[in-house]
Amino acid sequence: MKHLRIFTFLPVIFLLIYTFFTAKTYSATNNENQKIVDSLNLKAKAFYHQKLYDESNFILEKILEFSPQDPEAKIYYELTNKKLISALILTKQALILSSKGQLLLSKDRIDEAFETAPNNEIIIDVRNKIYRLLNKTNPLARLNDKEENEYNETMKKAQSDLETGKNETALQLFAHALQISPQSPEAIKGYNLARIRSQEKNFADKTEKLLQQGEALFKAKNYQGAKNIYDEVLVYDPANNEAQKKRNELTLLIEKISAVAEKEQMAGDLLASGNKLVAENNFSDAIEKFQMGKGLLPDYTKWDSLIDNTQRKQKELEEKNFQSKLDTLEKSYQKALFNLAAENYTIAISELEKVVQISREFKQKQTEIQAVELLQKARDNLRKEEEEVVTEYSPYYNMISNLKILGKNAYDQKEYAIAKEYFASILELFPKNRIATIYFLKCNIEITPEIKNEVISEFITQIESNIDKNQDEARRLLKISLEIEPDNSRLKEFSGKLEAKTIFKKNSSVSAAQVNQWYKEALDASQQNPETSITLLEKIIQADPTYVKARTLMAQLEGRLSKNQWTAKTNTVNAEAQQLYSEGILHYNQGRIEKAKKSFEDALRIEPGYTKAKVALEKCKSYLM
Repeated sequence: MKHLRIFTFLPVIFLLIYTFFTAKTYSATNNENQKIVDSLNLKAKAFYHQKLYDESNFILEKILEFSPQDPEAKIYYELTNKKLISALILTKQALILSSKGQLLLSKDRIDEAFETAPNNEIIIDVRNKIYRLLNKTNPLARLNDKEENEYNETMKKAQSDLETGKNETALQLFAHALQISPQSPEAIKGYNLARIRSQEKNFADKTEKLLQQGEALFKAKNYQGAKNIYDEVLVYDPANNEAQKKRNELTLLIEKISAVAEKEQMAGDLLASGNKLVAENNFSDAIEKFQMGKGLLPDYTKWDSLIDNTQRKQKELEEKNFQSKLDTLEKSYQKALFNLAAENYTIAISELEKVVQISREFKQKQTEIQAVELLQKARDNLRKEEEEVVTEYSPYYNMISNLKILGKNAYDQKEYAIAKEYFASILELFPKNRIATIYFLKCNIEITPEIKNEVISEFITQIESNIDKNQDEARRLLKISLEIEPDNSRLKEFSGKLEAKTIFKKNSSVSAAQVNQWYKEALDASQQNPETSITLLEKIIQADPTYVKARTLMAQLEGRLSKNQWTAKTNTVNAEAQQLYSEGILHYNQGRIEKAKKSFEDALRIEPGYTKAKVALEKCKSYLM
């Protein structure tokens, strides 16, 4: 039922969203998009000011799907969410109070929620239910104003007389109140109490027996039973100081015992949860559970031993993961270099991104710098390649694909003039599109065969002029010309020359023998003097970027040197602050939000940078608001 009211506005909303989506996909200008956004924002604001928050939220979500940075939509989206969350929190509180039988408090909460969001279906439904309960349980609901006033005055006098020991008068007044409202629980309770007190002739004997019984239960450590006895004494004799004192002492004692039981229960839960997390190799969270348990109840178990063992297992797993990640890094590096040389840029980019991510994770600076440099080169080359090939991510992909199909069909049916027109249409949008260029030239040659030699001759001239200064352009022209005349010996010669000119530039002044010698020295130094080894490896990579062994050895050495930096460390928190935080969580879980708030505040006074305590404190403040 949450968005039931939205159906009233669906034609308008879907028309706007459809128009916006169409404009988003096909519009040539940003102005059209902005007009649609503005109209949607106006509708959302109108709903907001009418307190139709669900409807407003629905439209704003759609705006932000297509325009995530729209400032007005972001502001109103936050406002509507705040209103809805506030109202729904009040609704939840109303339901909790209602379940505990506190209907008047429940009514206050739901009325406040209704005032905030009067059109929310959930709130309306809960409010109706609470009001129905009130009408059923309120014994005064059927009284008129005069009867209700008389009832209230009678009950006030009756309670006053009962408290001052005028039991007979109180009995008569409660009886009169029951005549007005026979189902009133307050009047029934008061009447029975006044009747018991009126009939009791020997209060002293009765009280003495109960006090003795309470003392016996206290000695038997049946504290709740003893408290109940003292409560009964106070029913007969509200001014009995001994019973009042004993009752207060027992109340405090029971609270302390209950608090210890709560702590033991929570400590047991934390222990079980921590052990489960250890079994799942989630060591960081397990350590946090054990630290909370230690702060809550230090003597419950050997928390320090659990924490130490978990930290040891965590380091063992990190070591294992590091070796696994290092193997992945080496394989990805080699695969990336191979695909770069083969001009498979998409695969190379994917592998280099893995290398960069692992390098950053384990703080391998030199490896990261080299991988980022190669990644940029691969992306640049892919971008140039995509100028020749329209990818599936282009908005023109479907149109170009259809034109290619139509053009190839016409070409296969030897309708060269028609095919030429289709491929010319593609070239208007993408002048460097390789397939369209090849077929366009093939169509021209089929229509006028004598121009073929002239076309190939022009390609040879252009390739020759670019082979040293612009290898990318030379490669592009060579690929096109080989499609037209694959057996041309001059073109094959160019193909061999370009294969030797990869995106890796070797330093011709450094011989292969020298590079191999440097690598041998780096390998010898890698165990005893890794810093010297890394310096030699940097020289090798600068001289020959394709020297894979040097790159992988560099990654291994950097990983070993940086291990102390990336190994996870357990955050150490002041013991007293940890204890206060743990107690705060216990209070929070038991619904004692004010006490929880104070515990978190005290923890932060001791350790101001305690992040978890800050987050928990904010939760308490939000709840109390």
